[in-house]
Amino acid sequence: MSLSTEENFQKYSPSAGTTVYNFGIYYFDDTDIAVAIESSAGVVNNLTLGSGPNTFAIQATNGDRRQGAIITVNDLSIAGDLVTISRVVPTTQEYDLKAGAEINPTALNKGLDRIVAQVQQLDNDGLRHLTHPITDPTGLSYEAPTVVLRALKAAGWDVNGNVTALDLVSSGTIAVDANTGLSLTSNIISGKVDNATLEFIAGNFAVKNLGVGTAQLAAGAVTTAKLASPTGADTSVVTGTAGVNGQLAGWNADGDAVDSGFDVTDSDALGTSDTTLPTQGNVKAYVDASSTDGFAPTAYAGGESVTLPNGLVMKVGTETGTSGTVGFDTDFDAAIISLTISADFATNTTSSYDTKAVGGFNWQIGGGNGISWIAIGY
Repeated sequence: MSLSTEENFQKYSPSAGTTVYNFGIYYFDDTDIAVAIESSAGVVNNLTLGSGPNTFAIQATNGDRRQGAIITVNDLSIAGDLVTISRVVPTTQEYDLKAGAEINPTALNKGLDRIVAQVQQLDNDGLRHLTHPITDPTGLSYEAPTVVLRALKAAGWDVNGNVTALDLVSSGTIAVDANTGLSLTSNIISGKVDNATLEFIAGNFAVKNLGVGTAQLAAGAVTTAKLASPTGADTSVVTGTAGVNGQLAGWNADGDAVDSGFDVTDSDALGTSDTTLPTQGNVKAYVDASSTDGFAPTAYAGGESVTLPNGLVMKVGTETGTSGTVGFDTDFDAAIISLTISADFATNTTSSYDTKAVGGFNWQIGGGNGISWIAIGY
């Protein structure tokens, strides 16, 4: 039977609990079959032909080895296992043809098939070996140095591409200077990343968001020159319209410099705008202009209320006649704590009120024409 395929092994990724595998490759003897199981952790277990743990059994398919075999392993597979069943033919010659003897075609075909099978497994073995491109220049040496010259060294290539032995660290370990920003774990060198200030993003060092604070900045390290707009944004300076209060600059969502909408006033009057920001000097000048003690009531216009610095409200007014009722311009919120009335003329020596409330009071005098009054409350 001719070998119509170059395969000499088959791989399986079984589900958990699988023990039977169909091996569809022509083999010559049961001892030609090898079974290896690699776990998900990368550990390889080479089974042996026989019975018991770590063994396997063979049954030729339909009793014909040329059709392959049914392989039964004596250990249950688990999820993640990789099972490899291969034909490994010993590199020996089993047939001795005598001169003048009759040639048995079946035996001759089997002998030729074994040779082809041996070549196939050598070819597959070669695919897993380190090879060099056919385009390499001639004259290179791929021969390893002697045992003495390569002991405790690593295989490598010199500057011309010849195979050579490279020196390792004399101690057999790798070391780094911890002060250079490197760390060493299990002979693997990596950059120090604390994931608080520095982190890795897509394999690159990066400053972590909010990772730089005052502790990481030296005194005087940040200057106004460093507070520029981001690269690619409009870096024009917003100064406001000439002759108008200066505008505060800001940045929009695209990073472009814009007018923030807030004005810085240079007026001591301050004003009432919600978007006008006074300077410290403006506020001081405004307070100084009001009064030396920080409070000055507005100009009196009969019946007006004045709120005192301590929160109390004072109302004042005048009335004509000898009696009447005063209604406040606005009611006190809670109560009157003091009400004083006086006659307008010296001859009027008596004045009184008989009721008072948050909204006003009744009054009368013994003579004359009118009164002045002061009410304080809250």
